[in-house]
Amino acid sequence: NEEPSEEEMEKEDSVKSDADTKIVYVSRKPRWWCQQTCRPTKAQKRAIHAMQDTHHLPKLEKYGDVYDWSQVFGFNSASREVWLELGFGRGENLLANAVLRPEVMFVGADVHKPGVGVAMQRIQQSVNGGEHVLNDFDVAIYDPSIDPGRLDVKDDVVPPSLPSSKGCTFSNVRIQSGDGSKLLK
Repeated sequence: NEEPSEEEMEKEDSVKSDADTKIVYVSRKPRWWCQQTCRPTKAQKRAIHAMQDTHHLPKLEKYGDVYDWSQVFGFNSASREVWLELGFGRGENLLANAVLRPEVMFVGADVHKPGVGVAMQRIQQSVNGGEHVLNDFDVAIYDPSIDPGRLDVKDDVVPPSLPSSKGCTFSNVRIQSGDGSKLLK
């Protein structure tokens, strides 16, 4: 039998001491986490506040409260459809649909304040300077009046120029189909 060397004995001691001590993992977000989420720019904040003041957008209510859409939109909502888009991002699809379907009342819900700010800025610009601002991002939208089961090249609404950076040619496309987009009545 060979006796263990001094180095091996130190290794065994260190393993025993590591096993005896409790390792506590403290969970924390990376430093950049707060900086990139939920921080709108000053211009986006101004746009959100301006839209809330001028258009009387509803304030956040507690869970379980119900909105009266007639009050929010200013006319009888029983005669018109209300469509809800959850997580509308920067609002390209929501705003383009609002222009294409003025008879429908659109509601967008998103927790990402910079995206809400961008959408509010685009609404302000379209109200003040014309609707050309709504088409700055070349968004392709599938029209639900086209048969949802068929997607031919001739039926697609293709923007004149698709973004080519990083090969993401369809990063701004959202497909709607028939009654799936009619969430509220």
